[in-house]
Amino acid sequence: MTQGVPPPPAGRRSRSMTDSPPWVGAVMIATLLLPALVLITYTLLPLPGQERFGRGNYLLAGAVFAANILLPRLLRRVRRLRRALRRHRARRRARQAARER
Repeated sequence: MTQGVPPPPAGRRSRSMTDSPPWVGAVMIATLLLPALVLITYTLLPLPGQERFGRGNYLLAGAVFAANILLPRLLRRVRRLRRALRRHRARRRARQAARER
């Protein structure tokens, strides 16, 4: 008999990134590939209007890449705040229910 990993208790979700909304993966890939695309097209094969934007292409690529780094951190912080708020509300409801008894 093999011992597997027991499933998480009912009602509890894991705290990994697997509970992220489905669009997060697509946005992460896009914000990783878009700066590369901007830099490659600007340096090797400039598109119309890209030359006029000049060095702004580097700023654009840097800003999109920074979004790639900051987005998961922001989402993690929002998720933690929502979880803490949910716990706080549950505790407050439990205290009110205990007082009413």
